[in-house]
Amino acid sequence: MKRLQFFFAFLLVSFAAISQKTETISVYFDLDNRVDFSKTELKAGLNKVKPSKVEIMGYADFLGSNEYNNQLSTDRAKAVSKYITSNWDESISITKTEGKGELPSNGGETESGDQKSRRVDVIMITPKPKVNLVAAPRQEVDIDLPIPVEPKTLDIDTSTAANIVLEGVEFIPGRHYPLPESREKLEQLSLTMKKYAMLKIEIQGFICCDYTQFDGMDNDTETMNLSENRAQFIYDFLIRERIDADRLSYKGYGSSKPKVFPEVTEEDRQANRRVEIRIIK
Repeated sequence: MKRLQFFFAFLLVSFAAISQKTETISVYFDLDNRVDFSKTELKAGLNKVKPSKVEIMGYADFLGSNEYNNQLSTDRAKAVSKYITSNWDESISITKTEGKGELPSNGGETESGDQKSRRVDVIMITPKPKVNLVAAPRQEVDIDLPIPVEPKTLDIDTSTAANIVLEGVEFIPGRHYPLPESREKLEQLSLTMKKYAMLKIEIQGFICCDYTQFDGMDNDTETMNLSENRAQFIYDFLIRERIDADRLSYKGYGSSKPKVFPEVTEEDRQANRRVEIRIIK
């Protein structure tokens, strides 16, 4: 390995992270109940996380009519909102209280319904802390320069019909922009397309959370095609990477094929905010 001597000094920097940290607590209701729920876990979570804002989403299971379940889920969300407002005053801002209606049965329907779907999700939002880098004395440092490592490509198996899930490409909730950590995986996809020059793919976009309608609202464009816009973002990225457009297509599949159902944690929801690659040729 080659060694290099150079001088460096840290500069004083202070910046705030753009994104926010989110955690989710779910509380559950008995069949047809819209007021009573266990408050112990919710209280403990709010006191531990100390969020600045919360979003409250209510759900019902598949029993009953759509109209009934829409109202039931709304009443459940309002009951949780009232509890938080009564116990935390103005220290927590409730930015959204919404009933999302019924969740699909996902098979195995029974007369007792699905308790995991009779719930309210409390999404706790806290800003990421500011980072301060303090100036250090100017000094001479010896650094070992590592041997360059060629970036990896994706594993491609054209003999199977299984889609390739772009693990690590995750999206900002309600938006078609990936999180910054997704950059490495997108570069892997670009390298793969350049390595396999005859490869043709369909880029498939998916959303989480809302199963009352096919697709979701894109807060950036204010249109109801969030999954398609997520797929198009990857498409546009590959075009900028000089991948021929005739090798690429994209399509939004909304919430039609969740990887995790029902979604209980924020990790479940993030897993469903995804892009998959289907090999056409």
